[in-house]
Amino acid sequence: MLSLLGAVTTTLRLQTGILVLPYRNPFLVARAVASLDRVTGGRVTLSVGTGYLKGEYRALGVDFDRRNELTDEYLDAMTAALSGGEFTFEGEGYTAYGNRILPGPVQQPRPPILVGGNSKKAIRRAVERGDGWNPFLTSVSGADLARTRTAGITGEDDLREAIAYMRVSCEEVGRATPPEVVLGGIIKPTEPWAPEMWIDRIGRYRELGVSGLGVNFAGRTRAEWCDTAERIGAEVIARL
Repeated sequence: MLSLLGAVTTTLRLQTGILVLPYRNPFLVARAVASLDRVTGGRVTLSVGTGYLKGEYRALGVDFDRRNELTDEYLDAMTAALSGGEFTFEGEGYTAYGNRILPGPVQQPRPPILVGGNSKKAIRRAVERGDGWNPFLTSVSGADLARTRTAGITGEDDLREAIAYMRVSCEEVGRATPPEVVLGGIIKPTEPWAPEMWIDRIGRYRELGVSGLGVNFAGRTRAEWCDTAERIGAEVIARL
């Protein structure tokens, strides 16, 4: 899908949301990301997470109980693979001896990697291995917290507390610049279209330190959806 979007656009950034990393060999993911970044002129952002569905892990033959260890390992492997140089890496069930991905990505030192999830473990992972943190509002997504096994972030207060924890984590590991915060959808598709409300809500999250976020909107037809997107561009984005 991102390849299709990349072929018909020239400036829009292309972001996964959210790729479950332990499902896939990290070197194949790195190869796909590098290719997409190359053919789109450096417009790819990769958002990854551990996932939470035991059934999917079982169907793919991946150990669900080791998902966090695998995510950390695969992030390290992808960082090495996307460097553009020759790399070696030994991991769970694979070993790379002097491999290299050519052509490499356009963006250096690599396409940005966001770490998805609301838990403290996800925040620490973003601090230690990521370029950004990609949380989501559980009040908007309607996520079942018991099923998704993640922390609830229902609004500004919860997010403010999580960002404070992220900054403390940065101090603990000696990271000078905290990861950017790219927030998932802040508006339910069922909410009425109101530009002033959107601008106000986006502004409040920006004041918390959010550098990017998602919005959802409904459309009964493709034409209606496209018309709404155009209005958002003219009446919201242009005024931010």
